[in-house]
Amino acid sequence: MADTFEIDSDKFTIYFAHGWVAGMHKNFETRVSGGGGGGATYQGTGGTAPVHISSTTYIHDKIFLDHRNGQQTAIELTDWDVAAMQGHELLVIWIIKNNNERGPYVAIKNYTTGQLNWGNPSIDDLAGKPFFSKLFNQNGCNAIIFAMILCGIISYIVYLIIPAFTTPGFFMGGIALIVWTILSNTKYKARKATIRQNINEFLKNYRR
Repeated sequence: MADTFEIDSDKFTIYFAHGWVAGMHKNFETRVSGGGGGGATYQGTGGTAPVHISSTTYIHDKIFLDHRNGQQTAIELTDWDVAAMQGHELLVIWIIKNNNERGPYVAIKNYTTGQLNWGNPSIDDLAGKPFFSKLFNQNGCNAIIFAMILCGIISYIVYLIIPAFTTPGFFMGGIALIVWTILSNTKYKARKATIRQNINEFLKNYRR
């Protein structure tokens, strides 16, 4: 029976796969992206833009788990970099939100080594990480600064278009945006903590 819990109006269901590693494959994928280099010359003048090249490496794990009932499950992970080998006992946990058909992996417990891996990006998504926090990845601190700067820019643009439009109401709108950012980030952190708490309780109560 899967464990369920609720946060606000959202329902979360914890699923798991427990078994012993029968085989494991790890590979690395590097993606290269770049831009720039454009430009033109005319009568000996002009120039070209610099070329910018960046690369990102992704770690892919594929783990085959043997279960007590003789069945086998294949677990495919990206950017977990799980440390395990054949014979290790693993508990893989994922969560499905509301009535979705699938959900992300959120934790992997290696009972053989005692290591616990968390899927923090997946938990962030389940908790509903605010847009500003996603943009800056700074738990909302830079998001507040961004909101203040955005309000200032909008105020200046409106002032240029309509010089008389310098009412306290617009200033209050900026304050409201900042307050909304703070409250959204506070709510997100509370939801994230609740999700992690329920995962920890599941791990604590799970009977191998």
